[in-house]
This record gives sequence, C-alpha cells and structure tokens, in this order.
Amino acid sequence: MTTTESLHTTMNEDFSRRRVIGLTLGTAAVALAGCSDTDTDDPGMPDNESENGDQDGAADGAQDDEQDSAADEQNGSGDGDDGNTSAGDGQSDSEETVTVGPEDAPTSFDPEELTVEPGTTVVFEWETDNHNIVVDSQPDGAEWEGVEEIHNAGHTYEHTFEVEGTYEYHCEPHAPDMSGTITVGS
Repeated sequence: MTTTESLHTTMNEDFSRRRVIGLTLGTAAVALAGCSDTDTDDPGMPDNESENGDQDGAADGAQDDEQDSAADEQNGSGDGDDGNTSAGDGQSDSEETVTVGPEDAPTSFDPEELTVEPGTTVVFEWETDNHNIVVDSQPDGAEWEGVEEIHNAGHTYEHTFEVEGTYEYHCEPHAPDMSGTITVGS
C-alpha cells in the first residue's frame, strides 16, 4: 500500500468514527429529550397523566370525592347530605364551632359547655398544637368516637350529634384542665 492509499484509508476511518460518534450522541440526545418531564407535581408521572393512568386526571376528582365521603361517613363528619336536613321532625341542620386550644387559653375548649339541638354538626377547630378529643361519656345509642390521635393547629374535625343527652370529653395531654361538655336537646 502506498503512502497516498494509507493516508486515504486513515482519513476514511477517522471520518467513519466521527460520524458514528456524532450519530450516536445525536440519537441519545433526542431519546433523552423525550424522557424529560417538566411536571413538578409528581416527577415519576409523564405530563398530563394522573396517578391512576388517566390522561387528564379528570376521574381523580371524582375518586377523591368518593374517598372523602367514605371517610366522612366513617368519622361521622361530612359536608354533603348526611340525612340531617329533615324539616318538621325536631332535627336541626345547623352548625356550631368549638375551638380546640384557643390561642388566648391553649389548654381549654371554647366554649367548654355547648347546648345544641339534635342533628347539629359541631366543628372542632384546632388553634394550637398537641390536642385530641377523648370521649369520656355519651348517651346510650350514640356512636361518637372523638379524635384520639394528637393533632396540631389547623386541623378540623366535625361530628353531627343525633342522640339527645350529655357528651363529656377531654384533651388527653392537657387533662384534667382541658375538658368539655356538649348537651344535645333542651
């Protein structure tokens, strides 16, 4: 092989290597670009795909609502039609609020004593940290479970009181100072 032929062969090999490397890098860049995800909600999900595989997440809202409703029924709380809006049968559909650990008196319920009509929903709103609601006593047939898990400011819980009688409760971390009574009926 002459020097000219040898030089020509070396140039062709260099050109081929460069071309192969260039094509490989170009293909890799295109492939990686298709894998990038700008969705910050869930880096493991492609854009426009929800956790259950729906392309637009439309069914997620309905599924979440169903789960919330089931949890509300289990907790005795909820914001939908829970059968407490009957008229003319002595049942109330009103709502009252009890502040759990108000900022000005963090080891108390406000009010400590509350009287409501049957069917009234009581919303318990935590203003300070480390509180729960442990049920001490309630009328026969009542199924109020309270909230035994400790929660912090911002937590809310609601229960609709149906059975007439006296309900006594306390906050376990702050007992005996932090206690309350709800009387249902007159």
